[in-house]
Amino acid sequence: MLKPNVLFVGPDNNKGGIGAVLNVYSKYFNDFQLIKTYPSDISRNRVIYFLKSLFSLVQKLIKDKSINVVHIHSASNGSFLRKSIVLLISKSLTRKVILHIHGGSFKEFFASSRIRSKYILAILKMSDAVICLSEEWKYYFNNQLGLNNVKVLSNPIELPELANREKESDLLELLFLGAVVPTKGIFDLLEYLSTNKYFKTGKIRLHIGGEGDSYHLNKLLQQYRISDSVVQHGWVENEEKSRLMNMIDIFILPSHIEALPMSILEAMSYAKPIISTRVGGIPSLVKEEYNGWLYNPSQIQQLDIIFDEIFADTTKLQIYGNNSRAEALKYDIRTVAAKLNSIYTDVLKLN
Repeated sequence: MLKPNVLFVGPDNNKGGIGAVLNVYSKYFNDFQLIKTYPSDISRNRVIYFLKSLFSLVQKLIKDKSINVVHIHSASNGSFLRKSIVLLISKSLTRKVILHIHGGSFKEFFASSRIRSKYILAILKMSDAVICLSEEWKYYFNNQLGLNNVKVLSNPIELPELANREKESDLLELLFLGAVVPTKGIFDLLEYLSTNKYFKTGKIRLHIGGEGDSYHLNKLLQQYRISDSVVQHGWVENEEKSRLMNMIDIFILPSHIEALPMSILEAMSYAKPIISTRVGGIPSLVKEEYNGWLYNPSQIQQLDIIFDEIFADTTKLQIYGNNSRAEALKYDIRTVAAKLNSIYTDVLKLN
Protein backbone atom coordinates (compact mmCIF):
# COMPACT_ATOMS: atom_id res chain seq x y z
CA MET A 1 0.00 0.00 0.00
CA LEU A 2 1.28 3.47 -0.92
CA LYS A 3 2.18 5.71 1.98
CA PRO A 4 0.70 9.21 1.62
CA ASN A 5 3.26 11.90 0.83
CA VAL A 6 1.25 15.09 0.82
CA LEU A 7 1.86 18.54 -0.59
CA PHE A 8 -0.44 21.17 0.93
CA VAL A 9 -1.53 24.23 -1.03
CA GLY A 10 -3.01 27.29 0.66
CA PRO A 11 -2.58 30.95 1.53
CA ASP A 12 0.26 32.60 3.41
CA ASN A 13 -2.18 34.11 5.88
CA ASN A 14 -2.27 33.18 9.55
CA LYS A 15 -5.06 35.70 10.17
CA GLY A 16 -7.66 33.74 8.22
CA GLY A 17 -9.43 30.50 8.96
CA ILE A 18 -7.52 28.49 6.35
CA GLY A 19 -4.24 29.85 7.62
CA ALA A 20 -5.16 28.82 11.16
CA VAL A 21 -6.00 25.29 10.00
CA LEU A 22 -2.72 24.96 8.09
CA ASN A 23 -0.82 26.26 11.09
CA VAL A 24 -2.24 23.45 13.24
CA TYR A 25 -1.40 20.86 10.57
CA SER A 26 2.15 22.21 10.27
CA LYS A 27 2.76 21.49 13.96
CA TYR A 28 1.39 17.95 13.74
CA PHE A 29 2.75 16.59 10.45
CA ASN A 30 6.53 16.23 10.68
CA ASP A 31 6.98 16.27 6.90
CA PHE A 32 4.59 19.19 6.32
CA GLN A 33 5.15 20.82 2.90
CA LEU A 34 3.21 23.90 1.77
CA ILE A 35 2.98 25.84 -1.48
CA LYS A 36 1.65 29.32 -0.67
CA THR A 37 -0.55 30.84 -3.36
CA TYR A 38 -1.68 34.09 -1.74
CA PRO A 39 0.45 36.62 0.17
CA SER A 40 -0.25 37.84 3.68
CA ASP A 41 1.46 41.13 2.82
CA ILE A 42 -1.19 43.10 0.92
CA SER A 43 1.49 45.35 -0.62
CA ARG A 44 2.81 42.45 -2.69
CA ASN A 45 1.62 41.91 -6.26
CA ARG A 46 -0.83 39.02 -5.96
CA VAL A 47 -0.69 38.00 -9.62
CA ILE A 48 3.11 37.73 -9.63
CA TYR A 49 3.01 35.94 -6.28
CA PHE A 50 0.52 33.40 -7.64
CA LEU A 51 2.48 32.83 -10.85
CA LYS A 52 5.62 32.18 -8.81
CA SER A 53 3.70 29.72 -6.65
CA LEU A 54 2.56 27.84 -9.78
CA PHE A 55 6.16 27.64 -10.94
CA SER A 56 7.17 26.29 -7.52
CA LEU A 57 4.33 23.76 -7.68
CA VAL A 58 5.38 22.41 -11.08
CA GLN A 59 9.02 22.31 -10.04
CA LYS A 60 8.18 20.47 -6.84
CA LEU A 61 5.96 17.86 -8.49
CA ILE A 62 8.43 17.17 -11.30
CA LYS A 63 11.44 16.83 -9.01
CA ASP A 64 9.78 14.92 -6.16
CA LYS A 65 8.04 11.87 -7.61
CA SER A 66 7.25 10.61 -4.10
CA ILE A 67 4.56 13.28 -3.62
CA ASN A 68 1.36 11.43 -4.44
CA VAL A 69 -1.36 13.67 -2.96
CA VAL A 70 -1.90 17.40 -3.42
CA HIS A 71 -4.19 18.74 -0.71
CA ILE A 72 -5.61 22.08 -1.85
CA HIS A 73 -7.28 24.40 0.68
CA SER A 74 -9.73 26.81 -0.92
CA ALA A 75 -12.34 29.38 -0.01
CA SER A 76 -14.74 30.86 -2.59
CA ASN A 77 -14.53 33.45 -5.37
CA GLY A 78 -10.94 34.27 -6.43
CA SER A 79 -9.51 31.71 -4.03
CA PHE A 80 -11.41 28.89 -5.74
CA LEU A 81 -10.55 30.08 -9.23
CA ARG A 82 -6.83 30.23 -8.36
CA LYS A 83 -6.93 26.81 -6.71
CA SER A 84 -8.70 25.35 -9.74
CA ILE A 85 -5.56 26.11 -11.77
CA VAL A 86 -3.49 24.36 -9.12
CA LEU A 87 -5.82 21.37 -9.38
CA LEU A 88 -5.56 21.20 -13.17
CA ILE A 89 -1.77 21.33 -13.04
CA SER A 90 -1.58 18.70 -10.31
CA LYS A 91 -3.92 16.36 -12.19
CA SER A 92 -1.93 16.83 -15.39
CA LEU A 93 1.14 15.69 -13.45
CA THR A 94 -0.76 12.54 -12.40
CA ARG A 95 -1.20 13.33 -8.72
CA LYS A 96 -4.22 12.55 -6.62
CA VAL A 97 -5.91 15.82 -5.66
CA ILE A 98 -8.06 16.71 -2.68
CA LEU A 99 -10.01 19.96 -2.81
CA HIS A 100 -10.77 21.18 0.71
CA ILE A 101 -13.57 23.77 0.69
CA HIS A 102 -13.54 26.25 3.59
CA GLY A 103 -15.57 29.15 2.19
CA GLY A 104 -18.76 29.94 4.08
CA SER A 105 -20.08 31.82 1.03
CA PHE A 106 -19.58 28.93 -1.40
CA LYS A 107 -23.31 28.53 -2.12
CA GLU A 108 -23.59 32.17 -3.14
CA PHE A 109 -20.40 31.92 -5.19
CA PHE A 110 -21.70 28.87 -7.05
CA ALA A 111 -25.09 30.45 -7.75
CA SER A 112 -23.73 33.83 -8.86
CA SER A 113 -23.07 32.84 -12.49
CA ARG A 114 -24.59 30.04 -14.57
CA ILE A 115 -21.56 29.80 -16.84
CA ARG A 116 -19.09 29.86 -13.96
CA SER A 117 -21.11 27.29 -12.02
CA LYS A 118 -20.52 24.76 -14.80
CA TYR A 119 -16.77 25.28 -14.49
CA ILE A 120 -16.92 25.06 -10.68
CA LEU A 121 -18.88 21.81 -10.87
CA ALA A 122 -16.43 20.33 -13.37
CA ILE A 123 -13.51 21.15 -11.05
CA LEU A 124 -15.30 19.61 -8.07
CA LYS A 125 -16.03 16.42 -10.01
CA MET A 126 -12.45 16.25 -11.25
CA SER A 127 -11.18 16.16 -7.66
CA ASP A 128 -10.37 12.74 -6.26
CA ALA A 129 -12.06 13.91 -3.08
CA VAL A 130 -13.85 17.07 -1.98
CA ILE A 131 -13.56 17.78 1.72
CA CYS A 132 -16.21 19.89 3.41
CA LEU A 133 -16.42 20.91 7.05
CA SER A 134 -19.75 19.57 8.30
CA GLU A 135 -22.65 17.25 7.52
CA GLU A 136 -24.73 20.32 6.58
CA TRP A 137 -22.21 21.16 3.87
CA LYS A 138 -22.01 17.54 2.71
CA TYR A 139 -25.78 17.53 2.25
CA TYR A 140 -25.45 20.60 0.01
CA PHE A 141 -22.66 19.12 -2.11
CA ASN A 142 -24.39 15.74 -2.42
CA ASN A 143 -27.97 16.81 -2.94
CA GLN A 144 -27.70 20.23 -4.55
CA LEU A 145 -24.61 19.68 -6.72
CA GLY A 146 -24.86 15.92 -7.21
CA LEU A 147 -21.33 15.10 -6.05
CA ASN A 148 -20.41 11.60 -4.90
CA ASN A 149 -16.80 12.27 -3.87
CA VAL A 150 -17.45 14.29 -0.72
CA LYS A 151 -15.82 13.66 2.66
CA VAL A 152 -16.52 15.46 5.93
CA LEU A 153 -13.56 16.61 7.98
CA SER A 154 -13.84 19.15 10.78
CA ASN A 155 -11.27 21.83 11.37
CA PRO A 156 -8.59 20.79 13.88
CA ILE A 157 -7.65 22.53 17.10
CA GLU A 158 -4.93 22.19 19.68
CA LEU A 159 -6.52 21.77 23.09
CA PRO A 160 -4.98 24.28 25.50
CA GLU A 161 -4.25 23.63 29.15
CA LEU A 162 -7.03 25.37 31.07
CA ALA A 163 -5.71 28.14 33.31
CA ASN A 164 -7.34 29.71 36.34
CA ARG A 165 -9.95 32.23 35.31
CA GLU A 166 -8.60 35.77 35.05
CA LYS A 167 -11.90 37.62 35.21
CA GLU A 168 -11.39 41.36 35.56
CA SER A 169 -14.86 42.47 36.71
CA ASP A 170 -18.37 41.40 37.67
CA LEU A 171 -19.63 42.31 34.19
CA LEU A 172 -20.77 39.70 31.70
CA GLU A 173 -17.77 39.75 29.36
CA LEU A 174 -18.47 38.92 25.71
CA LEU A 175 -15.72 38.27 23.16
CA PHE A 176 -15.95 38.56 19.38
CA LEU A 177 -12.98 37.34 17.34
CA GLY A 178 -13.03 37.69 13.58
CA ALA A 179 -12.85 40.03 10.64
CA VAL A 180 -14.55 43.35 11.36
CA VAL A 181 -16.80 43.21 8.30
CA PRO A 182 -20.59 43.17 7.75
CA THR A 183 -20.84 39.41 7.01
CA LYS A 184 -19.47 38.62 10.47
CA GLY A 185 -22.46 40.45 11.97
CA ILE A 186 -20.36 42.66 14.25
CA PHE A 187 -22.03 45.89 13.12
CA ASP A 188 -25.48 44.35 13.65
CA LEU A 189 -24.38 43.28 17.12
CA LEU A 190 -23.30 46.80 18.05
CA GLU A 191 -26.63 48.23 16.94
CA TYR A 192 -28.46 45.57 18.92
CA LEU A 193 -26.41 46.03 22.09
CA SER A 194 -27.07 49.76 22.04
CA THR A 195 -30.73 48.91 22.73
CA ASN A 196 -30.24 45.93 25.09
CA LYS A 197 -31.34 46.66 28.68
CA TYR A 198 -28.43 44.79 30.26
CA PHE A 199 -25.84 46.50 28.08
CA LYS A 200 -27.39 49.93 28.63
CA THR A 201 -27.29 49.46 32.40
CA GLY A 202 -23.63 48.45 32.41
CA LYS A 203 -24.00 44.71 32.99
CA ILE A 204 -22.39 43.62 29.70
CA ARG A 205 -19.05 44.52 28.15
CA LEU A 206 -18.04 43.53 24.61
CA HIS A 207 -14.45 42.78 23.59
CA ILE A 208 -13.61 42.89 19.88
CA GLY A 209 -10.52 41.15 18.52
CA GLY A 210 -9.92 41.44 14.80
CA GLU A 211 -9.08 43.71 11.90
CA GLY A 212 -11.20 45.16 9.11
CA ASP A 213 -13.36 48.24 8.73
CA SER A 214 -12.21 50.09 11.84
CA TYR A 215 -13.55 53.39 10.47
CA HIS A 216 -17.12 52.07 10.34
CA LEU A 217 -16.67 50.35 13.70
CA ASN A 218 -15.59 53.55 15.44
CA LYS A 219 -18.32 55.53 13.69
CA LEU A 220 -20.95 53.18 15.12
CA LEU A 221 -19.44 53.29 18.60
CA GLN A 222 -19.75 57.06 18.54
CA GLN A 223 -23.18 57.04 16.92
CA TYR A 224 -24.62 54.66 19.54
CA ARG A 225 -22.54 56.22 22.36
CA ILE A 226 -21.30 52.85 23.57
CA SER A 227 -17.52 53.31 23.38
CA ASP A 228 -17.14 52.93 27.15
CA SER A 229 -18.64 49.42 27.06
CA VAL A 230 -16.70 48.11 24.04
CA VAL A 231 -12.99 47.26 24.17
CA GLN A 232 -11.09 47.01 20.90
CA HIS A 233 -8.02 44.76 20.93
CA GLY A 234 -7.12 44.68 17.24
CA TRP A 235 -5.67 41.46 15.89
CA VAL A 236 -4.93 39.08 18.78
CA GLU A 237 -2.95 35.85 18.86
CA ASN A 238 -0.88 33.61 21.11
CA GLU A 239 -0.64 34.88 24.72
CA GLU A 240 -3.10 37.76 24.23
CA LYS A 241 -5.71 35.46 22.72
CA SER A 242 -5.27 33.00 25.59
CA ARG A 243 -5.61 35.82 28.11
CA LEU A 244 -8.87 37.00 26.57
CA MET A 245 -10.25 33.49 26.27
CA ASN A 246 -9.51 32.82 29.94
CA MET A 247 -11.01 36.13 31.03
CA ILE A 248 -14.34 36.25 29.16
CA ASP A 249 -17.67 34.63 30.06
CA ILE A 250 -19.13 34.01 26.61
CA PHE A 251 -17.83 33.87 23.05
CA ILE A 252 -20.16 35.47 20.51
CA LEU A 253 -20.06 35.17 16.71
CA PRO A 254 -23.08 36.80 15.01
CA SER A 255 -22.11 35.78 11.45
CA HIS A 256 -24.42 35.80 8.43
CA ILE A 257 -22.23 33.30 6.53
CA GLU A 258 -19.87 30.63 7.88
CA ALA A 259 -18.46 27.20 7.14
CA LEU A 260 -17.02 25.83 10.41
CA PRO A 261 -15.50 28.74 12.34
CA MET A 262 -12.10 28.14 13.91
CA SER A 263 -12.87 30.90 16.41
CA ILE A 264 -15.81 28.96 17.85
CA LEU A 265 -13.73 25.78 18.05
CA GLU A 266 -10.99 27.68 19.87
CA ALA A 267 -13.48 29.19 22.31
CA MET A 268 -14.94 25.74 22.98
CA SER A 269 -11.45 24.41 23.69
CA TYR A 270 -11.17 27.09 26.40
CA ALA A 271 -14.42 25.82 27.96
CA LYS A 272 -16.52 28.81 26.91
CA PRO A 273 -20.25 28.83 26.18
CA ILE A 274 -21.12 30.13 22.71
CA ILE A 275 -23.70 32.51 21.28
CA SER A 276 -23.90 32.31 17.51
CA THR A 277 -26.16 31.99 14.48
CA ARG A 278 -27.88 29.12 12.68
CA VAL A 279 -25.73 29.26 9.54
CA GLY A 280 -23.32 26.87 7.82
CA GLY A 281 -21.78 24.28 10.09
CA ILE A 282 -22.27 26.26 13.31
CA PRO A 283 -25.25 24.13 14.52
CA SER A 284 -22.94 21.10 14.43
CA LEU A 285 -20.70 22.84 16.99
CA VAL A 286 -23.16 24.77 19.13
CA LYS A 287 -25.96 22.67 20.63
CA GLU A 288 -28.78 24.60 22.22
CA GLU A 289 -29.41 23.83 25.89
CA TYR A 290 -26.02 22.08 25.95
CA ASN A 291 -23.09 24.41 25.22
CA GLY A 292 -24.64 27.60 23.90
CA TRP A 293 -27.40 29.51 22.22
CA LEU A 294 -28.29 30.02 18.55
CA TYR A 295 -30.44 32.59 16.78
CA ASN A 296 -31.33 33.49 13.20
CA PRO A 297 -29.03 36.26 11.89
CA SER A 298 -32.00 38.11 10.39
CA GLN A 299 -33.70 38.10 13.80
CA ILE A 300 -31.07 39.50 16.10
CA GLN A 301 -33.70 40.61 18.63
CA GLN A 302 -33.86 36.92 19.58
CA LEU A 303 -30.81 37.80 21.66
CA ASP A 304 -33.23 39.41 24.15
CA ILE A 305 -34.50 35.96 25.10
CA ILE A 306 -30.95 34.59 25.29
CA PHE A 307 -29.66 37.31 27.61
CA ASP A 308 -32.79 37.09 29.79
CA GLU A 309 -32.06 33.36 30.20
CA ILE A 310 -28.40 33.98 31.02
CA PHE A 311 -29.03 36.65 33.65
CA ALA A 312 -31.84 34.58 35.18
CA ASP A 313 -29.43 31.67 35.77
CA THR A 314 -25.72 32.42 35.40
CA THR A 315 -24.81 28.88 36.57
CA LYS A 316 -25.50 27.81 32.99
CA LEU A 317 -22.31 29.57 31.91
CA GLN A 318 -20.07 27.08 33.68
CA ILE A 319 -22.23 24.09 32.74
CA TYR A 320 -22.30 25.06 29.07
CA GLY A 321 -18.59 25.90 29.17
CA ASN A 322 -17.71 22.47 30.52
CA ASN A 323 -19.84 20.92 27.78
CA SER A 324 -18.01 23.00 25.17
CA ARG A 325 -14.69 21.65 26.36
CA ALA A 326 -16.01 18.08 26.22
CA GLU A 327 -17.32 18.67 22.70
CA ALA A 328 -14.00 20.21 21.63
CA LEU A 329 -12.25 16.89 22.26
CA LYS A 330 -13.81 15.64 19.00
CA TYR A 331 -11.83 18.29 17.10
CA ASP A 332 -8.44 17.66 18.66
CA ILE A 333 -5.72 17.57 15.98
CA ARG A 334 -4.89 13.93 16.75
CA THR A 335 -8.49 12.86 16.09
CA VAL A 336 -8.84 14.98 12.94
CA ALA A 337 -5.43 13.93 11.59
CA ALA A 338 -6.36 10.27 11.92
CA LYS A 339 -9.47 10.88 9.81
CA LEU A 340 -7.44 12.88 7.30
CA ASN A 341 -4.89 10.09 6.93
CA SER A 342 -7.75 7.71 6.27
CA ILE A 343 -8.97 10.00 3.48
CA TYR A 344 -5.47 10.06 1.97
CA THR A 345 -5.33 6.27 2.05
CA ASP A 346 -8.75 5.95 0.39
CA VAL A 347 -7.79 8.43 -2.34
CA LEU A 348 -4.59 6.54 -3.15
CA LYS A 349 -6.64 3.38 -3.67
CA LEU A 350 -8.60 5.03 -6.49
CA ASN A 351 -7.76 4.02 -10.05
